[in-house]
Amino acid sequence: MTLVVTWIILLVIDVVAAVVTVPLEGCAVSSATEDTSGLKSVFYSGEVALGGQQKFRLLFDTGSSKLWVPSSSCSDLPCEVHHRYTSRLVQDEEAEVIRGYKASFASGELTGIPVNETICLGGSLCAKLEIMAAVKESDYPFVEMPFDGILGLGLKDDSPIKFLQKSSGISVFAFHFGKPSCDIAGQAAFGHLEDLPPWVSRERLMWAPLMPKAEEEGFWLLELVSVSVGGHLIQTCGTTNPCRAVVDTGAGDVMAPQDLVDPLLDILQVATKECNLNALPKIELQMQGVERIFTLTLDPSDYMAMDDCRPQFSSIEMPDAKPLWVLGVPVLRKYVSVYDLSKRRVGFAEPGKGSRKRRAVRGMRFL
Repeated sequence: MTLVVTWIILLVIDVVAAVVTVPLEGCAVSSATEDTSGLKSVFYSGEVALGGQQKFRLLFDTGSSKLWVPSSSCSDLPCEVHHRYTSRLVQDEEAEVIRGYKASFASGELTGIPVNETICLGGSLCAKLEIMAAVKESDYPFVEMPFDGILGLGLKDDSPIKFLQKSSGISVFAFHFGKPSCDIAGQAAFGHLEDLPPWVSRERLMWAPLMPKAEEEGFWLLELVSVSVGGHLIQTCGTTNPCRAVVDTGAGDVMAPQDLVDPLLDILQVATKECNLNALPKIELQMQGVERIFTLTLDPSDYMAMDDCRPQFSSIEMPDAKPLWVLGVPVLRKYVSVYDLSKRRVGFAEPGKGSRKRRAVRGMRFL
């Protein structure tokens, strides 16, 4: 009888620990650039522990593949106003800068050095991997950011999500972004599709397959069929030269090359003068699905930033001359997004109802 009871207890623990959830904050931040002063973007961040003791609030970013935190040796203002990472491996700033790695984020720049460290999400999902300790950070945009660093969840081989997958066996992760708030404004979940929280309506998920070079480029890269505003086609794509779209949880806007964004904004310009949502059109993005084409529809309330009466669309420069759309927060706040590592696909669905009766057991490791 004792053995039977023990096995039942172990089975229950395994079931409830099959998914790890992380609460997300969604703070709105005003831009500090000369061209966009006063405009706001929303960024969703969650708590991540490094080395078991040091806790940081990191932007959960499917558009990059590195984990960045400010180093204790960084004396730049953005580092000083955020939590800084301390390690015996981070000591001599001059040596670190010389052999450091450089990266860009939202027109800002980071310089850091690699450090091997254990990271944990939700207290139980852990992996040891190479993180980047930033020794230099540009004032813009980091000094005003409501998070300490960046948790890259892109598809490069050295991405944190790949290490978490190997250490724990997780096959998917998902995001539910709610209304902007510097309190709890959403949730991330890591585990298996059948164990995800009720806000993921599995039966309603519209799946899009990753494009062939997604892992090589490091992005959750999907095929876009067309974009229309109030029934007017802005872009339509052919099978010989398909359009591309990146799902990017770290992007505050929906972005595209300027020659595509400008006509979209021209259509919206008249109606936005009085910020009348009833006068604004729907925006439809047709995506190539696993089985059939499906449409992501944005209502005016989804894409308008009411604080500054601004359509949340902006232009992006593409250095490799391969134009693409970036599906940022306006899309991902309307639709729950599920990222399937094992089946190379991304799913979209409007949020489901209800709440999980059992929570993942904290303090358990998948290692």
